[in-house]
Amino acid sequence: MDRLTGAADVGELLAVERYLDHRARAAGPGHRYGIALVDITGLRTVNDRFGPAVGDAVLVELAARLADLAPDGCVARVGGDKFAVLVDDRDSNELSQFARVIRRVVNREALEVDGMEVPVHVRVTFRTGPSSHRATELLWAVLREHHVEGSLELHERLRALERLTDLDGLLARQDDLRTRLAVAEQRARHDAVTGLLNRHGYEDALPTMAPPYAVAFVDVDNLRDLNKAEGGNWQAGDDALRGVARVLGDLRPDVVAIRWGGDEFLVLLPDTGATEARLLLEEAFAAPSRWLRAGGRQVTCSGGAAAVVEIGDHDRAMALAQERTQEAKSGGKARFLA
Repeated sequence: MDRLTGAADVGELLAVERYLDHRARAAGPGHRYGIALVDITGLRTVNDRFGPAVGDAVLVELAARLADLAPDGCVARVGGDKFAVLVDDRDSNELSQFARVIRRVVNREALEVDGMEVPVHVRVTFRTGPSSHRATELLWAVLREHHVEGSLELHERLRALERLTDLDGLLARQDDLRTRLAVAEQRARHDAVTGLLNRHGYEDALPTMAPPYAVAFVDVDNLRDLNKAEGGNWQAGDDALRGVARVLGDLRPDVVAIRWGGDEFLVLLPDTGATEARLLLEEAFAAPSRWLRAGGRQVTCSGGAAAVVEIGDHDRAMALAQERTQEAKSGGKARFLA
């Protein structure tokens, strides 16, 4: 659960999504479900104008409104200014109508916070499932579409300014938009907590990998306990994730590390076999490190590695590495298998 708004968190949303996906596939092609991504545009302006407390209150009120609009759905906070609403039994037309309702209700009516009317504007992107793939994961798909749409909007505004080069102050505005676009694209590819690549960044990095290379998953064994430390404010858990990211970043200069989600990291190791990858990870996580302590507790990790020896072998290696990671965790944790 998100501590500020009381909405679900990403893990809870993905669990509901997996349930809906399984049920929809069992019911046949006529059963659909979908997700709407709601992004507040200008939350930074609200914080600058009214203060961070008002910005937080806006997030709380928006979460409540979305819950009212989808009483049978799952509302989750999936980013600093983003919410996802997962709803069952909606085809694309019904989901499009639902997105229009969200825009109308939120954009036309200012939110009342501490006696003040705070204007809020949202962008809504939606997607229906299940897809033709084995695992739909609508959340990641709609986040990617949302990022692409936002980048296209910034590109269009930039082109419009470039057509008006004789206006005063235009060059400064062009530079500002270029900077904002570069920052937006950078943030879209990196995890906010650890600074590592996220799944979007992984999709960009994967085509640069040529066999042979190793694929490894690294799971934090005790993240749930760490999240409950220090009053349950998740600081220890976030510190643990950042510590693991530092260890992975120090493995080798050519290693690509990705925050896969929750307590899970993906590591790509060029010109490396599965056993060599296992030994490298074992050595890194066995060595005493101040980065692997959080909330007064030791941070331990388990993982599994597999080799990609030819083109087209990546998916098989990914599945095998995940299987070995689960075997390592169920067999006692704090160990790596290959």
